Formats: sequence, structure tokens, C-alpha cells
Amino acid sequence: MKKSKVIDYLKTFNKNEFKLLEAYLLSPYFNKSEQLIRLFRFLKKYYPQFNSKLFTKKNAFAFVFEQTKVYNEQMLRNLMSNLAKQLEKFMVQQQLTQRTALQKELLLQALFDRELDAYFEKYLAKVKKALNKAPFKDALHYYNAYLLENMDYNYRIVQKTRAVESNLQTLVNLFDYHYLAQKLKYCCIILNRESLLAVKHDVHLIDEILQYLNKNNFEEVPAIVLYHRLFYLLKEEENENHYQQLKKGLALHSNALPKTELREIYVATFNYCNKKLKGGNTVYLREIFELFQQAIQKEIFLIDGFIVPHQFFRNVVMAALRLNELTWAEEFIKNYQAKIPEQHRSNLVNYCLAALCFYRKEYKKTLSYLLEFEFQDAYNYVEHKTLLVKTYYELGAWDTLESTLAAFTRYLNRSKVIPEHFKVSYKNFIRLLTKLYQWRMQSKQI
Repeated sequence: MKKSKVIDYLKTFNKNEFKLLEAYLLSPYFNKSEQLIRLFRFLKKYYPQFNSKLFTKKNAFAFVFEQTKVYNEQMLRNLMSNLAKQLEKFMVQQQLTQRTALQKELLLQALFDRELDAYFEKYLAKVKKALNKAPFKDALHYYNAYLLENMDYNYRIVQKTRAVESNLQTLVNLFDYHYLAQKLKYCCIILNRESLLAVKHDVHLIDEILQYLNKNNFEEVPAIVLYHRLFYLLKEEENENHYQQLKKGLALHSNALPKTELREIYVATFNYCNKKLKGGNTVYLREIFELFQQAIQKEIFLIDGFIVPHQFFRNVVMAALRLNELTWAEEFIKNYQAKIPEQHRSNLVNYCLAALCFYRKEYKKTLSYLLEFEFQDAYNYVEHKTLLVKTYYELGAWDTLESTLAAFTRYLNRSKVIPEHFKVSYKNFIRLLTKLYQWRMQSKQI
């Protein structure tokens, strides 16, 4: 019983959803089975863990079928199956309450089917007006607009008005906007995936779409503009003009997309700048920093009030430090540390404060922050160790440095999590630092 579909479903329900589910099952409109209600009440006693020793099939059967003395597992299975179906209907109902656009579409369809023409026309005009004022103009926006326009078109046909074809151009345009924006978005995802994995995708019509877009102006459709420019950035990385075009597009149109999509575009842009920076083009460090500032201003990486992913905080601070924007970095740490998810906050803040002190050449303070470190993951560990050995070097703590470098090397050799190319990079750093401190020691002896 613990390994059933019903229990798997119920474990995902929060307390509020569980209360709503009870109200749903008690409503005769949705459920007329008293046995289902009794089964739910039995399950309710063991929610949310369902791990009590008393939580058994026989106890459930006895509670639900109290008049039946002989245990019948098939009866219980049938009832559990019916409850699972009710839970699925409830989850659909919950999804519907969150899909306001779909609710409006269904109401319009109901008004249309019932030939309530006056109410249909009035409500259609109201919904269109509200959609035009919507803040985001992503692919979903144009799809919803297309659905409304299509309903309007069908209504005009039924009415046999002379204006049957008056909205055809708008109808086709909206469908094209949705298709082009969504197609370009998927193509960008594919390009990014192909750059990371050894996979190839067969994308139909992309050449024809690009030719069409290059010949026509879609500045009034921000989603197409941004994904079109991102596509070329990912496709032709050597052409830096694509980056400049995307940067301009983000400055003009970023408010037109929801945060989830905007975040993906910014991440892809950050990755591009990082590649350029690692290739030796130091100009892109300033570009990264400015992109970070834009993202902070627009709160792109804030989800429910917290920075996600939490590494974004560290990346912002390190970009500022590398540009010697020390005061800015200090203010950022102060103002945004409370927005780091709690499980990562202490380590991340201590590391960033340690890095800030290191750039200020306050090495003893750096060390004090680093000593507050708690191991969380491999990447967290190697970042900490890298800054720690650099601090020991600056302090001239040669014995401690030597032992820490040895421990660092052993960790890299044993780690199965860190990719090999990262290991090579860190080992080269260790080798160089070892030569430097040995040279300094020899210089002092001379």
C-alpha cells in the first residue's frame, strides 16, 4: 500500500492542497462514494509520511469496509484505483485554477457553443484588451492571441458577416509570431545542447526561416528579435557583432519576456563572454560585469526572493573584484547576502568576504574567513583551497602552504566528481605555485 500511485500522489501535496482535496472529495458534485471518503480519512491519519506500522492494507480495509469481516484485497485495490482517478481529476482542477488564459478560452467557447452572442462579443473584446496590456510578449502570448483571433474568426463565419476575412491577416500573423519565436527558442536550446554533448539534431526549415527573418523586420516582436540574435551568437561564435546585436536587443526588449526565458538568454550570453575571456579577450570581463549588473537590476536570478542558482552571487563578486570594483563588491555582499538560500549562505558569504580581503591585501582577515569554511561539494572545496594556498603564499607560511598543497593534490587525484580538464588546470596551478614559493625560499637563503 505504501508503494501505490495514491500514496505517491499524496506525498507531493502540501497542507493547503491536502485540505482542498478533502473539500473536493466531500463535494457531491465531484464524488458520491462514501467509501472513497472513508479511505481518504484513513489515509489522512498517516499523511504526509505514511510510514507508521499501523499503515497496512488490512487496517485500511477494516476502517473502510467495517461491515465486511473477511479481508478482500481486490475490493481495496478497486477503491484505491478509483481514488487515484479522483486525485488526478483534482490535480487537473488545480492546474486549471492557475491557467487563467485557458479558463477564459473555455468560457468563450462555452458562450459560443450556447449561442450567447452578446455576451460572447463583450467578453471577447474584454479578454483581447487585457491580453494586449499583458507585460510579456513571449511565444505563449502570441499563441493565446492567436487562439482568441481564431475564435473571433469562427464566430464571424457563423454570423456570416461581411467582415469574415477582416481579421485573417492578423490571425495568420499571430500564428507566425508564435511559431517563429518558439522555433528559434528550440533551435537555441539545440545549439547549446550540441555544444555540450556529442549529439546532432535534424532541424527542418531553419535555413528558410533564417533567410526570411534576415529579409524582414520583426522589431515589433521582441521574442523573435532576441532568439534570432541568440541563435546567431551560438551558431557563429567567432563573429562578435552577434554579441553586440544581442546586447542591444536585451537593453531594448528584455522587459518583454518572463524571467524564466530571460534568465536562459542571459546564461547563454554569460557563457559566450566567459569563452571569449578564457580565450584571452580581457575586454569581456567588463562585459560580464555589466551583464551581471543588468541581471541584478532586473532581478532575473531571484526566485521567490532567493538567488538561483546560488553560484550567481559568487560569480558577480569575483567579476567585480577582478575589475578592482572593491567598494561595489562589498556593497553587493552586504545588500544581497540575505537572498542566498540558507543552506549555502554561510559558506558563500565567507568565501566572498575572504576574496574581498585578499584583493585588499588583508591576508590575515582572508584567512579568518576561510577558516569558517564547511565542506559542501567538490567545486566548493577546490575554490576554497585555491584561495587558501594563495593566502598562505602571500603570508609566507611555507610549511603550512606545502602541506596544504600536498593535501590539495591528493584530493584532486582521488576525486571522481571533478572533470579531468579541471583537474589538469588545478594541478598546473599547484605546480606553478610550488615553483614560486620554492624560488622565494631559495632567494631568502642566498
